[in-house]
Amino acid sequence: MKKVAASKLLEEAIQVLEWLEVAEGRLSKEGLLERHQDNKALKAIIKMAIGTDRYFVTPSVNIVCASALTPIDSWQAFKRLTVELKNREVTGNAARARVQSFLGSCRPKMMKWYCRILNHDLRIGVDKLTVQKVWGDTFLLSDSARNVKWQYKGCALAQQYADVYAKKAPIFPLAMESKYDGERANLICFPRDNEIFVLTRNARRRERIEQVGSFRDQVLDFCRALAGGSHRPLFLDGEFLAHKWNDTSSIVRSTKNFNEKTFLDAVRVILWDWSPLDQYLAGRFDMSWLRRKSTLLHAAGKTRPVDHLVRFSSNVWVAGHTIVYDATQLQTEYTRRVDSGLEGVVLKNINAPHEFKRTKNLVKLKPADACSGRIIDVRPGEDQNGAVAPALFGKINELLEIFGAVERTELYLHCTLKQQQQIENLISEIKQLARGDSEHRISTHLDGILSYRHGQRLGYFVVELDDGVQIHVGGGFKTKAGNDERSLFWERRAELLGTVLDFKQDARPTADTTASFPRFVKLREDLS
Repeated sequence: MKKVAASKLLEEAIQVLEWLEVAEGRLSKEGLLERHQDNKALKAIIKMAIGTDRYFVTPSVNIVCASALTPIDSWQAFKRLTVELKNREVTGNAARARVQSFLGSCRPKMMKWYCRILNHDLRIGVDKLTVQKVWGDTFLLSDSARNVKWQYKGCALAQQYADVYAKKAPIFPLAMESKYDGERANLICFPRDNEIFVLTRNARRRERIEQVGSFRDQVLDFCRALAGGSHRPLFLDGEFLAHKWNDTSSIVRSTKNFNEKTFLDAVRVILWDWSPLDQYLAGRFDMSWLRRKSTLLHAAGKTRPVDHLVRFSSNVWVAGHTIVYDATQLQTEYTRRVDSGLEGVVLKNINAPHEFKRTKNLVKLKPADACSGRIIDVRPGEDQNGAVAPALFGKINELLEIFGAVERTELYLHCTLKQQQQIENLISEIKQLARGDSEHRISTHLDGILSYRHGQRLGYFVVELDDGVQIHVGGGFKTKAGNDERSLFWERRAELLGTVLDFKQDARPTADTTASFPRFVKLREDLS
C-alpha cells in the first residue's frame, strides 16, 4: 500500500512539473505550487534541482531508454544515486557511466526530469525566491539547518589601538595577524548536508557564492579536517581577498553578473577563527585563541605557527601569525607588514575566548591620522638597515664574482647575470652565506641584474611637532630595486634637516613616541 501511495504522489508530482513547464505568468505558477504544497515528491524534486546539493555529472542527451524500471522504482534508485554523487562516493568516469546506465533504464518522461535535476535546471520558470515565497523561507534549508534553527549572531570585531591603549601600555605577549583589505566572510557550515551559508558582518547572504560547488566543497573539506573527520556544524570567520580591493568588492558583491570561474580564479577566503556552531549560537566559545588558531593551522597541515598565509586548497587559506613579546618587536613587525603593502595588523589576546562582538581582546592597528612636523635629526639604520660587516662584505663580493661581473657603489654590489636560474641559484647561496640577514638586501631587475645592498641607510627621522613633541618616523618608506627611499634619504641626510615631513600615526603623540606607530607619507620640501 505504501508503494502504491508513493507511486500516486510521484505521478502527481510529474504532472505538476509538466503543468508548470507550460504555465504562463508568475501567479499561475505560484498557484500550482500552493495547491500541491503537500506533495512530498514534488517538493523533493524541486529541492534537489534548485537547492544546494551538487552532483558533478552532466548527463548525455544521446540516451536510449530501455524502460526497465517503473517510475517509482526509478525514483527510489535515483535518490540513492544522487546521495552517492553528492557525497563523492562515486566520481569521474565511474560516476558518468553510472548515470548513463541508470538513465538508460528509465522511461523517457522520468529520464527528462532526472536529467534536469542533475543539471540544476528544471526549466519550469520557478526559482528559489518563488518556492520560498510559497512554501516558506526554510524550505530549501537542509535538515541540520532546520533542526538547529540557527540565526546570525554577529562576529568578533576589533577596537582601535588608540582607544584601547590611550592610557596604558599593552600587556605582552600578544599575537599579531596581518590585516587584509578584503570583504568579511562569516561561514555557517553543515558538512553532513553539504551546505554552507555565506554572510557579511551585517548578516547579508552571499547566495551566489554559496552556490559555487567547488568553493563549498573546499570549505566543507576544511571543516571535516578541523573537526577531526566529523560532520559537526561549524562557524568559520575570515575574509574574502582578491589581488586588489576593487576586485574583491566587485566579484564578491556581484549578483546578476556573478561569474563562478572568475570567483574561483581570483578570490580566496582567509580564515582566522572558528567555533562549533552551538557555541556560536550561545554567544561564546571558551577555547583560548591560541588553541583555536593552532587547530586551524593543524587542519591546514601545519604542526607549528607560521607568520605567512597557509594554503589548504586553491580557495581556502589560513592566516598566519607572530607572537610579539615587547613594544620594540611590535613596532618592528608592524612596520614590516605595512611596508609590504598590507593594510595594518590585528593584535589578539592569546588567552581570550571567542566572543562575537567588539572586544578589547582584538585590537586593530593601521596608519590613520595625518600629521606634519620638521626634521631635526636623521638617525642611521641598524640590523637590516645597517651596513654589513666587512668580513661578510668580502664573502658576498667573492660569491658574486663567481657568477658574473660586479659593479660596486657606496650602497650596492650589482651583478649582471644571463639566466633566471643563475639568479635563483645566487639568491639561494647569498641567503645561506648571510644567514638570515639578506631578505631586505637582495633585489633583482628586469635586465638580469641582481643587487645586494651592503651599505647603511636611513633608520628613522626625528620629527618635531609645533608643540615641541618629538616623533620617530621609521616606517612607510617605499623600496624600489636598487633605489629605495631609505637609501636616498640617507644620502641626503644633511640637506633634509629642517624639511617638513608628512606622516600618519595610530595614537596621540606622547612622551612614549614609539606608541604612535608613525608612518612616513612624503617630504614637503615646498614648505621648507
